[in-house]
Amino acid sequence: MTTAARHPAPPALLALASPDLWRHVTAFLTGYPLLVLEFARRVRAKPAVRRGAFPMRRGWLLHAAIAEGDTRVLEMLLEMQRHQAAASDSNIDDALTATHVQRCAVAFQRLDLLQRCTDSRHAAPMQWEPELMALAVQLATPDFALMDWLADHCPHESVALTPQQVDAVAARGDAELVRWLHARGYAFTACAMDDAASNGHLDVVRFLHDSRSEGCTTHAMDAAATNGHAAVVAYLHARRPEGATTSAIDGAAKHGHLTVVRFLHDHRRDGCTTNAMDDAARHGHLDVVAFLHAHRDEGCTTKAMDGAADNGHLAVLQFLLAHRAEGFSSKPISWSPRNMSLPIVQFLHAHRATGWTTAAMDRAAGIGHLDVVRFLHAHRREGCTTYALDTAAGRGFLDVVAFLHGTGEAKCTTYAMDSAAREGHVDVVRFLHEHRSEGCTRAALTQALLKGHEPVVQFLGANRHEGFSLATLMQAARTGGPDQVLALERLVGCRSS
Repeated sequence: MTTAARHPAPPALLALASPDLWRHVTAFLTGYPLLVLEFARRVRAKPAVRRGAFPMRRGWLLHAAIAEGDTRVLEMLLEMQRHQAAASDSNIDDALTATHVQRCAVAFQRLDLLQRCTDSRHAAPMQWEPELMALAVQLATPDFALMDWLADHCPHESVALTPQQVDAVAARGDAELVRWLHARGYAFTACAMDDAASNGHLDVVRFLHDSRSEGCTTHAMDAAATNGHAAVVAYLHARRPEGATTSAIDGAAKHGHLTVVRFLHDHRRDGCTTNAMDDAARHGHLDVVAFLHAHRDEGCTTKAMDGAADNGHLAVLQFLLAHRAEGFSSKPISWSPRNMSLPIVQFLHAHRATGWTTAAMDRAAGIGHLDVVRFLHAHRREGCTTYALDTAAGRGFLDVVAFLHGTGEAKCTTYAMDSAAREGHVDVVRFLHEHRSEGCTRAALTQALLKGHEPVVQFLGANRHEGFSLATLMQAARTGGPDQVLALERLVGCRSS
């Protein structure tokens, strides 16, 4: 006789060992089981494992159990949720609310837990959530077992996909998922091949051509050319009848894809427009500009030289000057750091008679290009506005400030010293004080105080009479930093005006 037979288990232990009886007993208990409490403490003590919007606040315990892949905790939570639902408890804990539980399982690709969530033996009856398949196909790495289960077990509203959602899979180049969607009977549109071609996904383009009937539009080759996908362009040219438009060469030229431009020129008759050379010049693609000039007759417009000048492409400017007759337009020159170099300025001075304004010296001074300022002063007559000296001062370009002052022609305003003080350029403040008569306003000392530029504060307190704005300092004290302001005020011993 065995020990178990001689000493049968006590009835209480037998009750605890019976799963059905245990579930019945715990249905009358309140609170959380120890296993769930320990799980909650553990997941709260570390950074949350996230996937998109999950876990959410409502139903966060269920979501966390799914994210962690903890089957025991999930089963217990589902059991608790089922008992509360059966008892018509209107105060079901937010942590147990079955909100987007199926979507959470799909997001974390937990097929086994999704099955348990939808199995009435483990969970309270719940309605199927919509757009489960839409979520599944958006994930970076598809789980085909999960998607197969969804397709085989879920109602239509849970697995339906719009053509746009299907086309988006082709656009991102997931060839394996495209094949799965095709095999499952989902609908594509011509946008699928268009967008796959645009993004250079030749394997997807090839599959759609071989297996589907939607085809594509001229956008496929146009966009593939624009984005430089030469292999896709060649495939579409050889296999598809839709062809391209002038946008193909125009776009390829704009982005410098000479190989594509050459292929389209050699094999197709769609042509291009003057935008091709204009945009190639604007973006500095000299090899494309030279090819278009040598092999095509569309030519360009004044936008070519204007654009090359705007972006500082000296080699393109020199080529266009030597080989084209369009020249520049009469619009004002657009100055920026891209073209405010001395060689560009010298070229434009020599070859462009129109479009010059005070903006040239203003911008050169504002970015500290003293060599350009010197050249413009020596060779041009447009001069500058107060912007030149004011901005150079505010940005600390003492050499530019000194040169402009030395010309005897440049003017400025109180903004020059105000902005130099605000930015802490004490050498510029000193120069302006000693050589200019415009002076400053209370903003100079006020801003220097607020920003903690002690050398500027000391200089202005000792040499200027404008004072500071007490109202501004009081506002600063109310919003933070009063100790610094008061300390600097005591240090300088200045008085408000």
